[in-house]
Amino acid sequence: MTTENEKEPSNQVQDSRRRFLKTAGKIAVYTPGNTNPWDDAVTLALTYADIPYDEIWDPDVLQGKLRDYEWLHLHHEDFTGQYSKFYISYAGSSWLQDAVKQQQEIARQFGYADVPALKKAVAEEIRKYVENGGPSARGQHAVRVLENRKDFTLDGLVAAAYDSYLTWFEKPLPALIKAYDALPAADPLAVDLDDRHHKIGRTRQKRLVRFVSLFRREQPLLDLNALIARKF
Repeated sequence: MTTENEKEPSNQVQDSRRRFLKTAGKIAVYTPGNTNPWDDAVTLALTYADIPYDEIWDPDVLQGKLRDYEWLHLHHEDFTGQYSKFYISYAGSSWLQDAVKQQQEIARQFGYADVPALKKAVAEEIRKYVENGGPSARGQHAVRVLENRKDFTLDGLVAAAYDSYLTWFEKPLPALIKAYDALPAADPLAVDLDDRHHKIGRTRQKRLVRFVSLFRREQPLLDLNALIARKF
């Protein structure tokens, strides 16, 4: 589903999506590199699940390396170039002073007058990357909860903002279940999802089997709250 202002993804993007469903997509996390996995919920989850990802930062973005990735996660970042909300409270801290020097040096290396100009250029490159990916799942979700609604109260608008339906998974989840069902019984993926991790692999297998079983019966599993309630 696309809205009037959204365009269908290019053939190149569609081919990339088909490959993504068959092979593991490359994940990039936009972060300065001096952070720990537990500083961000996404990197914590990726690390816990042993899902590989690369850390990229402003030089990588400006050098066009975003094209190498199917996924991009933005670590909490202030693209105004004002060194985030911590600047006033922690201006004297050595770690923040180091961050400021790092940003100023990158701006100088790439020929920008100041850090705000650098961050503006980085944000523009990220915008181009996102726009090339076809319709945004968040945009589609907004259409889902807002379309043809003219009766919103303040509470109703807040509830719509926190609607937990996982729009992006409408296509890949059924495809995943179909592919799983089509596996021969002796297929290594059906027997053990990850031989390298032994007990962890078997635990993951049980979770996947349980998830597949529940998904066949309950389409509402596309709802985030439904997933959390089942403690996957």
